[in-house]
Amino acid sequence: MAPGVGVVVLAGGASRRFGADKLVADLGGRPVLGRCLDAVAAALPGAPVVVVGPPSRARDGADVVAEDPPGSGPAAGVLAGARHLATTAAPAVVAVVPGDAPWAGSALPALLAALGTEPGAGPSPDRGGGPDAAVAVSPDGRLQHLLLAVRAEHLARHRPQDVAGAPARALVVGLRVELVEVDERAALDVDDADALERARERLGRGG
Repeated sequence: MAPGVGVVVLAGGASRRFGADKLVADLGGRPVLGRCLDAVAAALPGAPVVVVGPPSRARDGADVVAEDPPGSGPAAGVLAGARHLATTAAPAVVAVVPGDAPWAGSALPALLAALGTEPGAGPSPDRGGGPDAAVAVSPDGRLQHLLLAVRAEHLARHRPQDVAGAPARALVVGLRVELVEVDERAALDVDDADALERARERLGRGG
């Protein structure tokens, strides 16, 4: 269990590049979103999880909420999830995972460690010198702002109407951000048919 940590899984995208609903695409007998939630549960057993997206995203063990307003983008989705967690679990740290990344959950322990929070232990207090957020960096050097951990107090300062249509990186502007390198597996997102095939190949190799 991970006391003090809640997880927001973003699952409200339109899948334009994929051409169909990528989150229900089959990946070794499980939908992509199911694989993502499995990885989150394996990394942070017992942590509260909220999926942000339409009601059809409902899964056992995870609440579902919509952006405010629905379809208003990643930053608004993170805030919607964080607000729900604040009313149900009040975590000190919110971790964010993209629903189309089957193994992104494996990066969460490293992101939390960057904030002084270890799975199975409460979050260390920020005494003014540590980072406010931790953002994943893929092996090719790209910042993955949909895979991050941030202190909940900073998210609470944002208003949904101010971030409508904004990318997730808008939520960490002005914060002290620690960059955390993650492996190719954690960074793999199923955003098109080629990526889905790579994920299936990796799964076939014991991914």
